[in-house]
Amino acid sequence: MKKVFTLIAGMLLVSSGAFAQTRFTNVITNGDFEGEELDNFVITQQGSDEQMKPEIVADEKKEGNHCAKVVKRSRAEAEELGVEWQRYDTQFFVVVPEDISLSGKMMKISMKVRADKEAHCGTQCHNAPGGYLAYNTFGEFDFTTEWANWTWEGDSPNSDMHSIAFDLGAFEDANVYYFDDVKIEIRDPKQGSGGFTGWFSLIKNGNLETDQNFLFTYGQESNPSYTFTGRNGIDGVDRPAQRIIDTDGKPALVVNTIGFNAVHKEYKFDEEGNPILDDEGNQTYDETPIYIKENGDTLKTQSGGLGMDNWQSQFFVASNHVFKTGQKIRFKMSARADHPCTIESQIHRKHPGDYLHYEMFGNLELTEEWQTFEFEPADGITSSQSGGSTIAFNCNVYKDTDNRIYFRDFEFCMDGPDVTDKDLILGQEDIYLPVPDGSDPDAIATASIDMTKGMEILETEDFDGLISAANMRMTANEEDDFIDSPIAATDGAYFNANGFYQENEEGYLFDVNADESADKIAKFEVFNFTGEPLGDKTIPTKFVFQVNPWYYLYNVTFVDASKYDEVMGISTLNAEKKNGAIYDLMGRKVTKPAKGLYIMNGKKYFQK
Repeated sequence: MKKVFTLIAGMLLVSSGAFAQTRFTNVITNGDFEGEELDNFVITQQGSDEQMKPEIVADEKKEGNHCAKVVKRSRAEAEELGVEWQRYDTQFFVVVPEDISLSGKMMKISMKVRADKEAHCGTQCHNAPGGYLAYNTFGEFDFTTEWANWTWEGDSPNSDMHSIAFDLGAFEDANVYYFDDVKIEIRDPKQGSGGFTGWFSLIKNGNLETDQNFLFTYGQESNPSYTFTGRNGIDGVDRPAQRIIDTDGKPALVVNTIGFNAVHKEYKFDEEGNPILDDEGNQTYDETPIYIKENGDTLKTQSGGLGMDNWQSQFFVASNHVFKTGQKIRFKMSARADHPCTIESQIHRKHPGDYLHYEMFGNLELTEEWQTFEFEPADGITSSQSGGSTIAFNCNVYKDTDNRIYFRDFEFCMDGPDVTDKDLILGQEDIYLPVPDGSDPDAIATASIDMTKGMEILETEDFDGLISAANMRMTANEEDDFIDSPIAATDGAYFNANGFYQENEEGYLFDVNADESADKIAKFEVFNFTGEPLGDKTIPTKFVFQVNPWYYLYNVTFVDASKYDEVMGISTLNAEKKNGAIYDLMGRKVTKPAKGLYIMNGKKYFQK
């Protein structure tokens, strides 16, 4: 059977916890030692209860840089003091704040290290400096006289751990050690669909670290739906919210509102319709506020019932989840405005603008300074809000003049057990793949897809890992059942005429590999071993690529290779005659087959 995927070891982006983390979070302060704070660092020596701090010094290897300096005594010095020598005679501790639990967390530890003399180092974990828990927890490594990176990555090894100890006594001579760029980064692991603990974030990129307003799968190309959407007050069009860098140097999303910044002359007439003139003979009038478009055309006036509504400008935060009565949610964001103003909150259905109810969190009073707003309704979603997915903010309550309203730091969370697979889908593409027509049993239909967009949305550069068995699934084209058929096999993948993945050797066989001739291109090869010719029929299915916990879909339509030109405008069918030769499952010719599966004359056979 054909080997379909290569497993790539490595950590995946995951999410869960109090407010779900999609990235690792550093819990160490001043790890670059460019400040003065040393709360996260301790030095101890055997025979003394004193806990010391490292010295922050100028880096001799890099001008302008600072690092932590740890002086270690020699074995002879310790024994002169009557202290029995141990490899942990001098220890350097990196301490996690007490209010941060490492239990059940995934960890990434990193630092730069060097020493005056080459030396060896061991590691331990403690609940606090001196509160020993386990030895050699994070392995051992060497110091050299030049800066080197040391990293460790894995699950937290002990639920009580709050400190990592570096044993500097393995080298018995006196020495000086230097540390820089010290980080302990943590994140919560994914427990599986419907099994998240605590709260799960329904949105990605809530910290706006990347310039992406993610396209949801329910959006169509003609009517896309994004996580963050802004309604333009001038033309009334909903677009992905504009990301800017605010005056404090941090990213934010901005919505422009409109005000009555011009006046309309409402001329006065008497009862008989004659102009009313002033003492100088000029016609009199009242000034009525009006908004003028940029091109000079009247947009809205207060006279004649055409006044601007509060929702003339809006800001939307959307999710894939449809809420039900009683579901618990949390919503958090920061906001400010150029002019102090009120904004109203509503709940809409999946598409921004698809109004559901006028009341969500009440009104928010914005000032020129950033404020954080956090909502966790005690009773959860009300019956009036049930069916909603999108939080809407009416930004045009203030109408005195044009305004700009800024948003950032979003957390849109729900209770973990209610999470569904659909909540995890960020985007999708439609692709077509060819299937040999069956006339030649040795034919292979080949096509490639560009996965750049999917990788960008999933925020991964690990292309090989993305097309591995761990991260790819083939699913049925069922609206409510599309993550139930994971490709777990490492030696082949088959699908039947209904587009379902199947483990037995029936139907069509496909293979996915990286196209080495181009970056981020996946090459699909389809073999028609036992399947019927498609002819005019097509087979719909879905390929799901996962970077935990998020999914990206490719809506795949398998078509007969003879029809592929009509669909794509190009031909990618490559037919090869095997002529009785023996080939391995990667299509390579074999002269002396060893034990295993092979292909000969289009048929598979097992070599004993």
